[in-house]
Amino acid sequence: MVSIGIVAYRGDHDYATPYAESILKHEPGAQVIMVDSESDPPYEQDNRWQVVRVDYNGAGYNYAKCCNAALDAMVGDWLILSNDDVLCEGQFAHYIEGLKTKYMYGVKLFQNKSMIPGKEMPQVDGWLMLMHRSLYNRVGRFDQGFPQWGVDSEYCYRADDMGYMMRIANIPFVHLESQRRTKTDDWHKAGMEAIKYFKRKHHG
Repeated sequence: MVSIGIVAYRGDHDYATPYAESILKHEPGAQVIMVDSESDPPYEQDNRWQVVRVDYNGAGYNYAKCCNAALDAMVGDWLILSNDDVLCEGQFAHYIEGLKTKYMYGVKLFQNKSMIPGKEMPQVDGWLMLMHRSLYNRVGRFDQGFPQWGVDSEYCYRADDMGYMMRIANIPFVHLESQRRTKTDDWHKAGMEAIKYFKRKHHG
């Protein structure tokens, strides 16, 4: 089984519901977890998917906490974590179940030049991350010490350091790129803080 965790926020627009519906239209056997990131109004429980609520207790948005909440609820052998501004346009379960378990997958790959000065770091683009449960069991949970930026980069770094290379998965998921987080006033500041945190954690 493939489990999909959607980090969902409903403010002035609901991306998560049509995304979840598009997944189940093509793969009715998939497990869909909708992680409600303090939406206003909140998402209601639905018999088609499970809603998991994240309460930040005033600490502010934390993508890693959302990912961990999704992972705690997932039962599949293959795990997808994604943003909510995405649509699924076709079947994918059979293809995913034929992938090798020794790679971290994404729909898009790039070389991150921000985290380690003078070195390019391979990573999957964090709007959709796909991994086998055996990889997750080794690499572990997402680091909730990060601010809202850099969580996916650091996870790929840990996976790469354990020998899991990055690969593209040709699955029919399309990113709508709403760029909601990048429009917030503290986005750049959070990015700088994430780079500092990464350096302290991995390079002293």
